[in-house]
Amino acid sequence: MIHTSHLPGSQYPNTWYLATSEVGEQRPTLNTEHRAKVCVVGAGLAGLSVALELLRIGIPVAIVEAGRVAWGASGRNGGFVSAGFPVQLEDIIRTCGAEIAERLYEYSVLGVTHVRENIEQLAPHCLMGEGHLSVSRYPAAKKMQREAELVNRQYAGKVEPWTRSELSSALKTRRYFDALYKPNGFHIHPLNYALALATEIESLGGRIFEASPARKLESIDPGNLNYRWRVRTDYGEVKAEYVVICTSGYDQDFYGPISRSVLPVATHVAVTEPLGDDILGLVNTSACVSDTRNACDYFRIVDRRLLWGGKISTLTEPPETLERTMKKAMVEVFPELSDVSIEHSWSGLMGYCSHKMPVIRRQQPGLWVATAFGGQGLNTTAMAGELISTAIVRGDERWQDFDKYMLDWNGGPLGQAAVQSSYWWMQFKDRLRETLAGKRKHPVD
Repeated sequence: MIHTSHLPGSQYPNTWYLATSEVGEQRPTLNTEHRAKVCVVGAGLAGLSVALELLRIGIPVAIVEAGRVAWGASGRNGGFVSAGFPVQLEDIIRTCGAEIAERLYEYSVLGVTHVRENIEQLAPHCLMGEGHLSVSRYPAAKKMQREAELVNRQYAGKVEPWTRSELSSALKTRRYFDALYKPNGFHIHPLNYALALATEIESLGGRIFEASPARKLESIDPGNLNYRWRVRTDYGEVKAEYVVICTSGYDQDFYGPISRSVLPVATHVAVTEPLGDDILGLVNTSACVSDTRNACDYFRIVDRRLLWGGKISTLTEPPETLERTMKKAMVEVFPELSDVSIEHSWSGLMGYCSHKMPVIRRQQPGLWVATAFGGQGLNTTAMAGELISTAIVRGDERWQDFDKYMLDWNGGPLGQAAVQSSYWWMQFKDRLRETLAGKRKHPVD
């Protein structure tokens, strides 16, 4: 099934996650005045993480959500959890300096730890596999070795370069040449995870209002610290001392600085029918797998099925031939899948800024934003929950390490066209490298 709407609604998109989820009745719509210490806008993983961390400290929170909990990217992503960011570590060092880059990496590890702890405490059934394998479709052993040495030596990481025999044992394909393995990574059912966070939020006294799109943000009285902000919805409002805006690729209207900066980027996912033992043996690892291309593919085994994602694009509507497109990508790597059927396929919008890093910052007193988590949102949204909650409650200033990554204008339609052109250019370079690699003798020959 292909879900084409990008307008939040009362119904979840028809994904494999939905088919295997614990979605309950819709939560109430905000239809009156509500007061809370903190109002969070958006019930995706960022908003849920911020709210949960605040409630654990004892701060009253209300969340307003345009659709349902984790209706957008948070409930239909690849489910990968591992340290790092969409930007290469070397690029972060060039932008921020080695000292801040080290701290940023530590925060990303903290995010992984938070997700792991939440899974263990709230939703152990959401854990679907251990390890994250990053694979190259052309020879890259030396580059991967350097990356592993940098992370392990300077950033207290744990990354293991795999030998080609280890790689060929885990993945039965001639497409991959080299690999890095992150044993601390893992993969989960993201929709059930988000729903578990929402249940815990409510058990701690937090309120979640679904089908309550935030329409207007108003400063009531800067001198009134108890209620200096008002978030208006269609039928009600929340008055709060603090507002944390956690909208992203699906919201282009509520808060101008985000809508002018965060570019929605589409990714697509397909899930096969249940696989026989012979086909399952092609992926002889419990790890999730992603390739190192700029517009990467990623996959993992879920309930004896292959979940495959990729084909990112600024063209936000899914292609009419989505199932065929995703099937072709699978068969390029595993030709044995040619007779396997696709049972679910869908699209989702990630949010990216031009610098491709998360934005976590205080815009003005009492007003925070946490957005642009595209590409590695499961660990970075959890990290944002920690940084913002401790900043509000304790004056923690770790969030300022993200100061280089602001809400920069994305260029509008011209910016979207430029980004799409850059994707096409990067894909061309990736294809060229693969073509040249294909002319060499493969290491398994």
